[in-house]
Amino acid sequence: MSQDIFVSPQWTRNAVVESGSRLEFHIIYRCVDQCIFCSEETSMKRLKGIIVPREDVLSMLEKKRKEGFEHVTLTGGEPTFYPKFWEIAAFAKNLGYRVFVISNGWGLSQPEFAAKLLPYIDELCLSIHGPNKEVHDKLTRTEGSFEKLMGAFKNVEAHPARHWVQVNHVVTQHNVKYLPRTLELFSRNKKLCQFLVSNVTPHGGAKPNYRDLAVPHKAITSQIPTLAKIARIRRVSLRFYGIPVCLLGPYWRYSNDLFFSPRTTIAKTTQDNGSVDWLFERAPYSYREKFFPKVCDSCVLKGRCGGIYFPYTKIFGNENLKPFTVKSLRELSDMSNS
Repeated sequence: MSQDIFVSPQWTRNAVVESGSRLEFHIIYRCVDQCIFCSEETSMKRLKGIIVPREDVLSMLEKKRKEGFEHVTLTGGEPTFYPKFWEIAAFAKNLGYRVFVISNGWGLSQPEFAAKLLPYIDELCLSIHGPNKEVHDKLTRTEGSFEKLMGAFKNVEAHPARHWVQVNHVVTQHNVKYLPRTLELFSRNKKLCQFLVSNVTPHGGAKPNYRDLAVPHKAITSQIPTLAKIARIRRVSLRFYGIPVCLLGPYWRYSNDLFFSPRTTIAKTTQDNGSVDWLFERAPYSYREKFFPKVCDSCVLKGRCGGIYFPYTKIFGNENLKPFTVKSLRELSDMSNS
């Protein structure tokens, strides 16, 4: 298939990451939010709030940089709760990493903290799950979390450094109807580059309540024309995660699966004897917790698409998955450009 099929949407502003050079580093297992769908809930309960020792973090960053890693995602838990976190970011930056931080905004809502950290990060993902405190705080189960997040956005926008900023919006039954309002609100931020719509995943905190949280794909995809219009006007890249590419129809190129960067995850884990040790996990594909039904066998995007969540199919079925051909992709692309 010719490469022009995979051209990104018109207003995409991507962080540039070389294939295979991406590191995801979990440095702390504490968080003030208690999101009902938290993907790290199991790890945080098992590791009981552990903070990876500073010397271990610094030596691992040095080691992996010598191995050729060029991009590091500092995450947790909530990484801004790490003591003097800005020193970790500065150390990584000075080693030559492109530094990406995933945060709920609590640390960055403090002007003094933001002023110390922001000079040393290149990319930032802020987790937002609704257009107001009533929706967002209900999902984080933490009063004041929306206010903190708005403070973080304000501080990031005001800082003179150039940042690539992403919103990660996890969609559940509680907030799906507010998608356009949420995008409209946060795309007003001058630094926002990408709005990622993430279908709730059936693991971590969401696993026991997945049936009560999950929404049919149609509830999301039916809103894409409206969302795409807002994103184009605001010159923000729009992406979708956790939805099979074929279900996006003429907006198939907005699938985040097509831009997945292979990565190595470094985290702490408990051994059978109760001790805590390093975990290294290589993720070359976007297949986490997903599979490909037989209907996908003939699809030309199998392997680029991440598939469908198995627990989702137990609730909603396969929703008429339709394998792509080169011809159908081109026809859909012509529709989206007309």
